[in-house]
Amino acid sequence: MADFFREGGPVLWVLFSLGVVLMLLIVERASYVWGIYRPIKRDLHGHLERLPHPYVRVSQLGDTARALQEGFPLIKCLIGLCPLVGLLGTVCGMIAVFDTLAIQGSGNARLLAAGVARTIYPTLTGMSLAVLALLLLHPLEHYWLTEQARLDRLKWENLHAPSTRS
Repeated sequence: MADFFREGGPVLWVLFSLGVVLMLLIVERASYVWGIYRPIKRDLHGHLERLPHPYVRVSQLGDTARALQEGFPLIKCLIGLCPLVGLLGTVCGMIAVFDTLAIQGSGNARLLAAGVARTIYPTLTGMSLAVLALLLLHPLEHYWLTEQARLDRLKWENLHAPSTRS
């Protein structure tokens, strides 16, 4: 692993850090969905019935929906950033290869092949990280969209339902 990071250059450390942050955010969202939101979901109808006014119920549903959505935009932004950082590493690596070729000449095919192989590592890492994160995020996002639709439906029902208390 140390060879991989040494070959790929400093951009791989940036990608590693980005990947750690990305995975922590995905784990946080998963723990929220399955650890905190599910109990809230079970008691949501009972809680809403205790609220006196439809607008208060709608506000509570909006707060629940926002809490469920929190973090997804940042995760998606970081997923999109991973391949771009990988490409940055490739460009930096290609500049280093061209500098080496300028100094040593282009007659050494092995040197050129090794340099080009080094430049591909950051792109490979960035794209792999993005694909992995997308695969982990998809079930959470599907659940979030399903729950978002359910909460919107509940908002509509509570907004148009007559108040049970005065």
